[in-house]
Amino acid sequence: MTKLIEKAKKGSKKAKEEIYNSTCDELFCYCRQLCGNENDAQDLMQDTYLTIFEKLEQYRRDDNFKGWIHTIALHKFYNKIRNKQPQVSIDEFDETFADDDELYAPESYAEKKDIQKILTEIISENLSDTQRITVILYYYDECQ
Repeated sequence: MTKLIEKAKKGSKKAKEEIYNSTCDELFCYCRQLCGNENDAQDLMQDTYLTIFEKLEQYRRDDNFKGWIHTIALHKFYNKIRNKQPQVSIDEFDETFADDDELYAPESYAEKKDIQKILTEIISENLSDTQRITVILYYYDECQ
């Protein structure tokens, strides 16, 4: 990953694409956990990648890249809450979106999708924002 990051810092579009491809599935799962739904997660993920590639020069080689990406996403999410933008709640799964979901997910994610959807619904419906973020940070980011 270090070589890709260095190439991306020098402006390589291919390196940026490879960074995106190697991190997008995990970042989407993280954003989905934060937001509680896929539409907001996609928006958060897009905003996060814009910032990642704008601020790539600030990334230091000795840092944890995954942690850096997750920190950016978390700050973007906090800004969204702070600005009190309306958040869409999780509704019943709509079969019309099933095909779109498959396009964005690899097979391994698709297999775990049902379990993740159930857990996301439980976390989103039963916990306050503070509790939800705490659970996500503890279990997903391993912040202790």
